[in-house]
Amino acid sequence: FESASDWGQSLAISPQGDLLTVAIHDGKVTEYSAVNGQVVRNFSTPIQQTSAEKADADESEITLASAEEAEPLEEEKPNPPSPQLNNVSPEHVVRGNKVTVTLSGRNIWNADRVWVSPDYPHKLLPGDEKQANQIQLEIEIPADASKGLCSVRLHTPLGSTDTKRFYIGPFPEVGEIDDNLTTPPKDGKFELNSSWVGRIESPGDVDYWPFEAQAGEEIVFETQGKSFGSVLDPKLTLLDESGDVLARSTRMLSGSPVWIGFRATKAGRYLLKVEDRNFSGSGGHHYLIHAGNFPYVTDSFPLGISKNDASARIQLTGFNLGGVTEFPPTARSVGHHNVRVPIGDQQTFNAVEYDVTESVELIEGEGISSLPVPGAVSGRIESPGDSDTFEFEGKKGDRLTLEVVARRHHVSPLDSEVQILNANGEPLARHTIRPVAETYTVLRDHDSRGTGIRLQNWNEFRENEFLMIGNEIVKILKFPAGPDSDVKFYSKGGLRKGMFGTTPSGHALNTPVYKVEIHPSAMSFPPNGMPLRQLYWRNDDGEAGYQSDSAILFDVPEDAKYRVLIRDVRGGGGPDFRYRLIVRKRKEDFSVSMSPDYPNIPLGGTLPVTLSIDRREDFTGQVDIEVQGVPQGITASPVRIEPNGVDAVFTLTSDGTRPDLTNEEWAGLKVTARGMIEGEEAIRPVGFAFGHAVTTLTSPPTLRTTVSPDSLTLSPGETGTVQVTIERKNGFKGRVPLEVSNLPQGLSLLDVGLNGILITEGQTSRSFSIYCEEYTPPGEYLIYAAGRVESLGEKHPSIPIRVKVSTGQHAAAN
Repeated sequence: FESASDWGQSLAISPQGDLLTVAIHDGKVTEYSAVNGQVVRNFSTPIQQTSAEKADADESEITLASAEEAEPLEEEKPNPPSPQLNNVSPEHVVRGNKVTVTLSGRNIWNADRVWVSPDYPHKLLPGDEKQANQIQLEIEIPADASKGLCSVRLHTPLGSTDTKRFYIGPFPEVGEIDDNLTTPPKDGKFELNSSWVGRIESPGDVDYWPFEAQAGEEIVFETQGKSFGSVLDPKLTLLDESGDVLARSTRMLSGSPVWIGFRATKAGRYLLKVEDRNFSGSGGHHYLIHAGNFPYVTDSFPLGISKNDASARIQLTGFNLGGVTEFPPTARSVGHHNVRVPIGDQQTFNAVEYDVTESVELIEGEGISSLPVPGAVSGRIESPGDSDTFEFEGKKGDRLTLEVVARRHHVSPLDSEVQILNANGEPLARHTIRPVAETYTVLRDHDSRGTGIRLQNWNEFRENEFLMIGNEIVKILKFPAGPDSDVKFYSKGGLRKGMFGTTPSGHALNTPVYKVEIHPSAMSFPPNGMPLRQLYWRNDDGEAGYQSDSAILFDVPEDAKYRVLIRDVRGGGGPDFRYRLIVRKRKEDFSVSMSPDYPNIPLGGTLPVTLSIDRREDFTGQVDIEVQGVPQGITASPVRIEPNGVDAVFTLTSDGTRPDLTNEEWAGLKVTARGMIEGEEAIRPVGFAFGHAVTTLTSPPTLRTTVSPDSLTLSPGETGTVQVTIERKNGFKGRVPLEVSNLPQGLSLLDVGLNGILITEGQTSRSFSIYCEEYTPPGEYLIYAAGRVESLGEKHPSIPIRVKVSTGQHAAAN
């Protein structure tokens, strides 16, 4: 064979095996003899034809010509991309200026509205279609604006975007010098009362910031970065000119800034060393450090005051406080407050956090103090291994909440543990946990956060039953729909929920898992080969939202005096290990959030909307949802959140028209949640970012999903089948995974398979089957089958499928 001019891209062999045709990367197509390697013909040169071949070719040309003259079919084009806001540049600005920020994302150049919070004066600058993925925003930030985050959302003719944020700082910004301050510089300095901006570029990188201080001057450094997307875990070290360490920062709670402060004992030159605590570094390890001699509070106490205690004072410790050691709280409405304290003609750089209640607020004393119910006490775990104990009275049948405030509001590093003791100081028993069936974890190790765990089998389990994994007790929410899925457990805020005060923890592969029964304390049973466990009234991690603060929902077993012990679960302690311990009546409650809260509805299509409920303090009831203010031409489907349910889906469907409405009418959507708490109706409006949910009609849908039948009646033990048909539009030809939402407990999908319910590229329909378990609660349910367009991240649901479940055996486990 002769040498080819480029790489061969494809090869064809004749049926007889005597000819090879090769397509070359540069466009040449050549036919070779497979016998001797000689070129037979090159398809780029004319080929001698017989008269018969000529006639066939002429006929082909006539056919092609006819096709060319025919009216061409108009090919469907994909929709323009939906708008998307990805980032704001710069990520931080200085107050007291008119600033221009660049908003970047996808297809946002023609944005017609913008929302800014706080609502500083602003305007969008004209966009350019040639730069379709960005637009600029001009904002006037007042000189007295509070430091912190500013939120932005855009609206375009194709819908609203998600929200992005940038940081507003109080001082002029100074950048590092070419990132070359990786060794202590011998000269130069940076001015105080400014914001130092830098980046830890690579693993092991270190930045040095030289500055000067006068004798007796108090200097504070506070880092920002996490709030605007930095991955830096900052560590600050203060050095004198000879390199001796004067102070080091400590790791702060998640979400709170790392700070360091000192009082100069002599005038001179000092250095601030900045590094990553884990010695990592990258372009994303950026930081902003407020450096100066501003008033800064490092400790405040107590953490709570009584509304009616006019003599209440909060003690202060910090830097540059001008001799102020206490202040009378000015905000006295019941609730949580953060207040910047006046210091001369300034205010403290950071806020003082405290709570105001109508009940008694005490301060920890020596020995075992008596705590009224309701009441609270502020205290400190003064040293490692320290603990505090308080006594309170309980009445049989009382439903009490005992909770700690420490890590919440970033006031303390205390990782609390609380235990309820009897009057003799002995741990109070809560339940006897009896295992009755066993399996084990498979596939992988599991962390303490995930909502699902892969189990070997679950044939003997039911939804709403309890499992014990190590020291953790969890409650089954939903079984896997397919073989490659986890058993799902009750969760909150995306984190697995430990039941009966237990704390979720990591579990290694092959960890035993037991189905358990919950019995009164101190019961005994015949041995069954599985471990019997006694559970006590203790907790070291409340659920999501408590930020590692402890909470116990205490059902008082008898009239008696009880004790509550508080300590650091790691055995830590120190002057800054502050806490507020509260004992009060149980307050069941709930709130509901909506996603997305900016409905972008396809014209003539349907948008699925998810409502998620945050249940607090054992609220388990049904929540009914009312959707009002839906713009003309759009219909909302009915929806409710079932008892013990965690979420529910409803749909907003466009009739295909574009009514001429005002901005206020497009933003008129209101969603209200109603539930019963202790016999009284509780009404909770669903909140939206920027105070409204703006509805927009976008491009026609890429996919239409229809179902048949649209209603089923099932009895326990029966199976129903639904046929799903899709219609691809706008040039979309890809595969379509199907999701079925709003299935209540007891209704499950059968024979889903490894890929889930999938309509492949060459198909337009697929059926799925629903099985009704014996314990399915009777009633009517609205479920949805939604086709997914994976490349666009879109879901296109069907009309509601009404499933009626007749009376059967209800779930025994609650």
